[in-house]
Amino acid sequence: GVAGAKNALFLLGTEFAPPGSRAHVGAHLAYWWVMGLLLLVASAYALRSFSWRCLVLAHAPGLLVHLQLARSLPESPRFLLVASQTERAGVVLRRVFAANRAAPP
Repeated sequence: GVAGAKNALFLLGTEFAPPGSRAHVGAHLAYWWVMGLLLLVASAYALRSFSWRCLVLAHAPGLLVHLQLARSLPESPRFLLVASQTERAGVVLRRVFAANRAAPP
C-alpha cells in the first residue's frame, strides 16, 4: 500500500546517497511526500463535485512519471548480493562510487 511505497522510496532514496547527505536526502523525501499528500487533499477538494475517476485521472500523469523514474534506479546492491549476483552488485556499487566521486573502501 501507500505506507510500503513511502518506506521503499525512503530506502531507495537514501541507499545511494553519500553517508554525509543521507539525513538531508531523507528529510527532502519526507517533505515532498507530505507535499504530495497535501496536493492530493487539495485536488480532491477541488474536484469534489466530479466523479472519483476525475481525481484518478488528474493524478495519473504523476504516477506515470514516478514509475518511469523508478525504472531508472539501479537494483539494490544488497538485494543483488542476497540473490548471489555479485558481479552485478559490483557494477552497481562502482557506478554509485563514481557518481559520488568517492573511492571504494
